[in-house]
Amino acid sequence: MRKRISSVLAGLLAALLLWGLAPVTAEAAGASFSGSGSVRAGDSVTVTFTVSGSNIQGITAVLHYDSSALTLTGTRQLVGSSWSVDMSGGNLLAYDQSLSNPITGSAAVLAVTFQVKSGVAAGTRVSATITDIVATDGNSDQSLNDASWAASVAAPPSGNANLAGLSCGDYALSPAFSAGTTEYSVTVPYDVSRLPLDYRAADGGADVSVSGNQLSVGVNTVVLTVTAANGASRRYTISVTRQPDPNVTLSSDASLSELTPSTGQLSPAFSPEITEYAVYVPYETSKISLSATARDSKALGVTQPDASLKEGDNLLTVTCTAEDGTTRDYTVHVVRMPAFAGTLPQIGQPEPEDPTPEEPQTQPGPFRDLWTALCAPVDLPLNRWLPMYAILAAGLVILLVLLFFIGRAVGIARSRRRLPDHPAQMEPPQSPAEPESVPETPESVPEPVPEPEEAPAASEETPVPPVIVPEPVPEPEEAPAPEAVTRPEEEVPAEETPAEETPAEPEPAPEPEEPTPQTPEEAPEEPEDKPQTLDRDSLDALLEEIRNMEP
Repeated sequence: MRKRISSVLAGLLAALLLWGLAPVTAEAAGASFSGSGSVRAGDSVTVTFTVSGSNIQGITAVLHYDSSALTLTGTRQLVGSSWSVDMSGGNLLAYDQSLSNPITGSAAVLAVTFQVKSGVAAGTRVSATITDIVATDGNSDQSLNDASWAASVAAPPSGNANLAGLSCGDYALSPAFSAGTTEYSVTVPYDVSRLPLDYRAADGGADVSVSGNQLSVGVNTVVLTVTAANGASRRYTISVTRQPDPNVTLSSDASLSELTPSTGQLSPAFSPEITEYAVYVPYETSKISLSATARDSKALGVTQPDASLKEGDNLLTVTCTAEDGTTRDYTVHVVRMPAFAGTLPQIGQPEPEDPTPEEPQTQPGPFRDLWTALCAPVDLPLNRWLPMYAILAAGLVILLVLLFFIGRAVGIARSRRRLPDHPAQMEPPQSPAEPESVPETPESVPEPVPEPEEAPAASEETPVPPVIVPEPVPEPEEAPAPEAVTRPEEEVPAEETPAEETPAEPEPAPEPEEPTPQTPEEAPEEPEDKPQTLDRDSLDALLEEIRNMEP
């Protein structure tokens, strides 16, 4: 037994000795150049250069590629940071600068990026090769096999984003499906909460997605988006109306409970029944938004508009949709004021500079031409003008004034011509042979003739003009004197008058002789003073005579 165990141990020791004396074989060195096997014209493709071995501290190689189909756009180092990798004119040089991080095993050294030229036809094979690869461990060099990459140019991706078919189960689309028509509508009963869609893309590489297929009562929008292989997309929209529950009465209240602008205030103040408002904002405000809340919580929706403002009137509309589909619009006029330029701006619409008169309304019928002629402007000096009717009115006023003064002058002239003749008409009731009639008035006897008080007494007697000339001023107390003279003449004959006053004749007889010599001296002055004296006194006498003539 012991002998058998000893033989086994001797065998194991011999095996270990033989294993220790056997030579160590290094890992086989090699290289590869790998990348995508399918490319398209215009695409960029990255190919990786990898080497394998043990204790590799440096590599040299040469890059070759088909320049008619490929363009070298760049390289990127993949090995550790202690290595230096340089590609110049297709010649590759890589080495470990620190000599402390050699490649043992397999390691990616370099990434090379090519772009497939756009003119390369589909099916063309493109390739790149790295040759003359030499690896070194610092003591000896080892040549590696060439590394190659090849790819086939595929056809460009499809841009077909159409649907080949679309249906909704038992519910018919309107209009009937066509690949070129992108908007449809369909009505489903209340029981349908999800539209049963059946669709198929025209291109197998296209992708189709569906959104909005959870139906509520009212109008819903279901969208099918088709994305082609090249990224192009097309949207197919289905407006789905889900009918209300026949056992429930829907609200028709489409009013708002609140409407608020982001800036400014509504005018008038908000009321659910008022549907039109105005908001005035300064020129510096360039944007505005409206926030609104439906009065009925079951309302289907309320729009929240916003807009960039231009100068002047900007119209924004808020639409509220009731539960039964009833809609109501609230209109807001946002007025952006003009920029301040030193003068107050005009609010609202400016009046036209040259308003056109509405002739048919102001002067209808046959008077239109006459009115037009009267409104014609007439040029005046100093760049002024007046309408024709104003000039005619002024001329009419001047004419009336002239006629007034002419009539007044004519009346005065006629009165002056009649008044001097009036004393002559009063002479018949008096006797021409009785000069003693002057002293009949008791007031004239005590007073001398030259005194001004006796001037009205002299005017009573027509045949003695010298007494009237010296004093034309009458006294209001002696105005009834003509009545006393006139009434006795009418009641008593002319013969009785001198008989009663005979005793008074001796004293006044010399008095008329004294003014007589003065008469020739004052005669030249009578034409100047006589009209003025006779005008006042004779007019009084004429009026008195007219009163006496009345029955």
